[in-house]
Amino acid sequence: RRLADEMGRLRSIVESIGAGVMLTDRDLKVIVANREVLNVNGVTEEYLLGRPVTETIGTGLDLEVYRQWLAGEQTCPVRYTRSLVDASGRRRLFNLTASPIADSSGVMRQIVFLGVDGTERHDTEQALFAAERLTTVGEMAATVAHELSQPLQVIDLACHTARDELSESTERGSA
Repeated sequence: RRLADEMGRLRSIVESIGAGVMLTDRDLKVIVANREVLNVNGVTEEYLLGRPVTETIGTGLDLEVYRQWLAGEQTCPVRYTRSLVDASGRRRLFNLTASPIADSSGVMRQIVFLGVDGTERHDTEQALFAAERLTTVGEMAATVAHELSQPLQVIDLACHTARDELSESTERGSA
């Protein structure tokens, strides 16, 4: 009963984490996937569990890194970005961390994938960059307008002066 309670508590943590969490065995067959993974990919738990992730939703994990983990040459987690179209057809950008889990002898037994949706952050950054570009263009336009208006003001002043002198000469009859 304690084990069941503890498993339930662990499952509730995994479900409420706010990120996609998936555990695979060393052959990349899915052992556990939380609701976020299922919802984003538009699949059911029954469809995903026990099947190779490479044949279902994919991981974006570099196969060379996977090979190194299998060979025991590398045990460090890797971080990468993956773009995918979710179940509703929206393009989303995920920041993923894949971490190998090794047994006491150093043999990789499982891989944990943690995916955080970075779409809103990415979109906000792009909007900020666009706003900065518009600000720069506005500043450049103001500078160009200032540079053009300065000589035009001098020309306008010279025209007024010439017109005044011409009027005065005409009034004196010495045009």
